[in-house]
Amino acid sequence: MLEPLMYTGGVYRHDELVELVEDLGGHVLQKNVMQLEVVLLILVPMDDIANVEQKAAEIL
Repeated sequence: MLEPLMYTGGVYRHDELVELVEDLGGHVLQKNVMQLEVVLLILVPMDDIANVEQKAAEIL
């Protein structure tokens, strides 16, 4: 089962989060780049939400 999440952060290193989501079997639904900020709507397997949250905290 996939769980929707939203990531809001800087443009720098957001591609690492996108790669992690795809490696875990998730999907990027939408990517909005607004100057120096990125908003990602992603689907992540429920078992891997902690991994994605940890990576997001590391990037921020």
